[in-house]
Amino acid sequence: MIRKFAMLATVAALFVACSGNTSDDAAAKAQAAQDSATKMMDQAANDAKAAAASASNAGDSTASAVADTASKNMNDAKDNMSK
Repeated sequence: MIRKFAMLATVAALFVACSGNTSDDAAAKAQAAQDSATKMMDQAANDAKAAAASASNAGDSTASAVADTASKNMNDAKDNMSK
């Protein structure tokens, strides 16, 4: 009975050791997540810039200032995330 248990434990250990993610896979997934987040931040910054341009065309300086601040904050967050 002990031999059967030892054999089962050995097979289970080999299965776990061989089926785990490698560090390369984890690094690739992390890079893909960062690229996706950067793309979303770029899109949000572009949307904020477009809103600022729209607000400034409408002559509303308060809305334009808010949109400019939001755009700057998005760019700062993107830069901090890249570090």
